[in-house]
Amino acid sequence: MEKEVKLNGEKIKEAYEKAKDIDIVSLLKTFIQLLKVYGYFGKKIGILQTENKDAFEAITYLGSIAPDFMGSVAKKSPSEEFGVFAKAFLELMEVAPKMYMIMELSGEEKIATGNQILEITRTFEEMLNTIEAKKKQEKQ
Repeated sequence: MEKEVKLNGEKIKEAYEKAKDIDIVSLLKTFIQLLKVYGYFGKKIGILQTENKDAFEAITYLGSIAPDFMGSVAKKSPSEEFGVFAKAFLELMEVAPKMYMIMELSGEEKIATGNQILEITRTFEEMLNTIEAKKKQEKQ
């Protein structure tokens, strides 16, 4: 998906004028945060791929294996948490296509997609905390 970039003097001059008003500190902080997120993401996906190939393949093909995956999780999850998981998983399936084309979305769509992903993440974190607390309680 290569885009042909045509440079002309007017566009360069326009970009230069816009660049004068940029808050470089804010821009650099944002750029650093983005790079950290991408680096963390790449590292975590690489670790998952090398240390748990089956889980990596499952994540890669979630859409096509969703029914089997949900069945497997249903068997392993406490029944009261499975409903929460299923809802969050379905929300994740809904937002997944936007994740793949994030750079093509408008600024508003990127923000909305990011907020959706963070909300889904909070749901999974709450589920994890609940399960871990129950397991800890069972050991006592």
